[in-house]
This record gives sequence, C-alpha cells and structure tokens, in this order.
Amino acid sequence: MDGQMKINGDLVRALREKKAWSQEHLARVSGLSERTINRVEVDGLGSAETRLALAAALGVPVSELLAESSSSIRAVDVLRNLPLWGWAGWGVGAACFLGVVGYGYSQGSFPVHQLAVSTLPWLALLGVGAGVMAARASWRRERAMKR
Repeated sequence: MDGQMKINGDLVRALREKKAWSQEHLARVSGLSERTINRVEVDGLGSAETRLALAAALGVPVSELLAESSSSIRAVDVLRNLPLWGWAGWGVGAACFLGVVGYGYSQGSFPVHQLAVSTLPWLALLGVGAGVMAARASWRRERAMKR
C-alpha cells in the first residue's frame, strides 16, 4: 500500500451525505471508483490523488480531508450532542415545574383557574425555548459543515 495516506473518512461521508450524493455519484463526480470511495469512508485510506479528487468534488480544502485534521469532524460531533443536552435541560425544567404545580394543586394551594393562568405562560416559554434550541443546533450544524 505504498503512497496510501490516512483520509478523514467520516468527514468525506458527512460532506457527501450533506450534498445528498450516493457513493456512486461521488465516484462519477470525482473520477474515482466506487470501491475507492468505499475504502476511504470505511478504512480512511487513499492516495494523495484520491484526496485531491475528493477535495475538488466536495468543494473543501485538501488539508481538511487529512485524518490528522479531524478537528472539523470533532466539532460536528460536539454540535450533534448539543441538542441532547438542551432537550435534557428542557425536560428536567418542565418536569420540575409541572411537579411543583401538581403538588400545589393536590394540596389545595392552587384553584383551577390559577393553575391554568400560572401554567400556560410557562409552557409557552418552554415551547419557544425548545424551538430556539432546535434552530440554533441546526444553524450551528450547517455552519460547521461549511467549514
């Protein structure tokens, strides 16, 4: 395997999927074989010419496809996990709020009309917060994929 170098196969796959391309289509566009595309994505191996062809086809700098420059794929992985933490915080906040309101209602502290008045604005804020989290995560993911 002379002349083989490590290529960031995860990044190649992510960039290809972002364009909604199959391995076959990337092979045609780059002038490589499907077997080569598969080997790069699975094993992360390819020649310098393979790396040049992939970078040109995917529209990224050649240096970004080096396995050693995996910072961009790590950034994408981190961004994928951000919504999970946001949703977990949202869920804990919603559960605590509803638990306090439910406990107050069961103890007779809240009449029904006060329960509705106090609950609806908070639920609306939780919904808006969830929408903002999803929008930010989507925006960050798109921004990371463009780098």
